[in-house]
Amino acid sequence: MLIADVHMLGNVRGHWLDRIKREGQMRASFQAAVRNLSPDIVFILGDVLDEGKYAYPHEFSQVTQRFNRYFTSFMNQQIPRDGHSGKKVEVHIVTGNHDIGFHYDTNYYKVSSERDCFEADWTSDNLNLSKPLREDWDMLSEVVSRNLLSMFKPRLVLSGHAHYRCDIWHSYSKDAKDKTLEVTINSFSWRNNDQPQILLLNVDQTNFVYSKVS
Repeated sequence: MLIADVHMLGNVRGHWLDRIKREGQMRASFQAAVRNLSPDIVFILGDVLDEGKYAYPHEFSQVTQRFNRYFTSFMNQQIPRDGHSGKKVEVHIVTGNHDIGFHYDTNYYKVSSERDCFEADWTSDNLNLSKPLREDWDMLSEVVSRNLLSMFKPRLVLSGHAHYRCDIWHSYSKDAKDKTLEVTINSFSWRNNDQPQILLLNVDQTNFVYSKVS
């Protein structure tokens, strides 16, 4: 199961009433999904925080504590499955630009703060649909993207950051077989998108099947 762009609100851009409403919606939806869908693994694809890139240490800690309480701590419990005692849900978090800043604005302290505060395995995201994207700045260049796809030949690429869903096939050679599907997920926050989304994914050694649930 995957979600993206939670954007837990901070003290600058988020009114306390808006914060209570949005976080209440996300908490209830997420916990109901975990209970009813019983995922083995949950991935959170970046931008867990809305103001992490410029939050003071105590603010960063306060917001991540709320996130851990609503999301990761909940999944660290033994989730009952089919009336039986269940296993803990494995959680992986990908960091985003709102968490620690873009590549030109991050530093060791921001990266260390995120790694230390989250109760989950930590990995390092980074389309703003309202303005043109710049290669080598807002996103990887086409050359780098093709090189990475050619090197790793992934069957599937999963992404967030854009806040809106998009499925696109990437070709990286003259061979028609050399192509990879990229699936971008809607933001999980009602503040960013009026149709928050969960991606359900089933993968084996040769195939994958996915479904987007709004």
